[in-house]
Amino acid sequence: MKGQNLTILALLVLAALIWGWRNLHSGSEQPAQTVQAPDFTASGLYSVSYDKLGHVQYRVYADQMQYYEKTQISTFDSPRILIYPGPNKPIWQVVSRTAKAYKQELVTFQKDVVIKNLSNDGYIQDLLTPLLHVDLTTKTMDTDRQVTVVGPQYEQTGIGMHGSLTTEVVNLHQDINAVYHNEQN
Repeated sequence: MKGQNLTILALLVLAALIWGWRNLHSGSEQPAQTVQAPDFTASGLYSVSYDKLGHVQYRVYADQMQYYEKTQISTFDSPRILIYPGPNKPIWQVVSRTAKAYKQELVTFQKDVVIKNLSNDGYIQDLLTPLLHVDLTTKTMDTDRQVTVVGPQYEQTGIGMHGSLTTEVVNLHQDINAVYHNEQN
């Protein structure tokens, strides 16, 4: 009889331990986060931003856009932005697969980012990188990723970059390599 009581007691203790362990681990799981629905969406977006004097600062195009009022974040699919450092014409076009803008001031472009210099006399024609941060207020661009700079007769690569959209000056930070093309006619 004592053996049976000990077996039953051992089974009860084992069941209590298993029950307690399951409750402990199921309670530690993070609850599923709810996905916030956008407050505004647009398809085939075209938007223009003006400065205080009425000059165009930038134009934004995107296949899709979602705006979240609470966080003041906009997300874009296939964005294209034309940046006007002066009042006349755009100098830069930035294209990527996706982008995220915070307060319509800081934009992060992701996936296959191409920065095209639209001025015909630019020393820089294109910049290629997987990630780019653009500050539309200071008109600067930065990345800590690999960058390829393509010019009329050269190609440079480096890691990290800071550039001015106004002065058209770009500085690569490290591991810089260059190839110069000497085309003879």
